[in-house]
Amino acid sequence: QPPQPARKRQRLTHLSPEEKALRRKLKNRVAAQSARDRKKARMTELEQQVLELEEENQKLLLENQLLREKTCNLALENQELRCRLGLDALKSEESESQAVKESQVDEIRLVTGSAESAALRLRVPLQQVQAQQSPFLIAFTWILMAVILQTQSLISYWAFWTVWTQRCFSNTLIQSQCVWKSWRKRSVEKQIPYQPPPLPLWGPHQLSWKPLMN
Repeated sequence: QPPQPARKRQRLTHLSPEEKALRRKLKNRVAAQSARDRKKARMTELEQQVLELEEENQKLLLENQLLREKTCNLALENQELRCRLGLDALKSEESESQAVKESQVDEIRLVTGSAESAALRLRVPLQQVQAQQSPFLIAFTWILMAVILQTQSLISYWAFWTVWTQRCFSNTLIQSQCVWKSWRKRSVEKQIPYQPPPLPLWGPHQLSWKPLMN
C-alpha cells in the first residue's frame, strides 16, 4: 500500500477569535489531564515495584539469617567433632604406647626368665651370670673411653700443628721481606752514578775548525 499523505490542519476560518481561544483552552485541558493520568499511572507502577522489591528484600534478609544460623550450627558441630576426634586420637596413642610398653615388659620377662631358667638348669647362681656379663660391659666402656681420648688428642695435635705452621709461615714471610728490603737498599747504595764522557774543547785539533780571517 502506498504511504498515506500527512493530514493537513483544518482551517478554522469559519470560527471567530473567541471560539478559537475557547477551543485552544479545551485542548490544553485535555492535554494536561492526559499528562496527569500518565504521571499517576507511572507513580502507581513505581509504587508497586517498590512494594515488590521491599517484599523480596525481606525474604532475602530472612533467608540470610537462616543461612547464618545454619553455618553457626555447623561450625559448632564441626568443633565438637574435632574435639572428639582429638580425644579419640589421644586415647588411641595412649593405648598404643601402653601396648608397646607391655610388649617390651613381656620381652624383658622372657629374656630374664630364659636366663634364670638356664642358670637354674646349670645350677649356677644368678650372681655368677651377672659377674660373667659385667667384664664385657667394663671392657666395652674402657674401649669407648680410649677411643674418645684418642680423638680428643688427635684434635688437639691438629690444632697445635695448624697454629705452629701459621706462625712459622708468618715468621719466614717477615724475614724474607726484611732480607729483600736490605738487599735492595744495598744494591741502590752500590750503584755508580752516571758520568757523561768528557767533551773536547773547540780548537784547531778538530777538522771542522776554520776560524774567520779578519
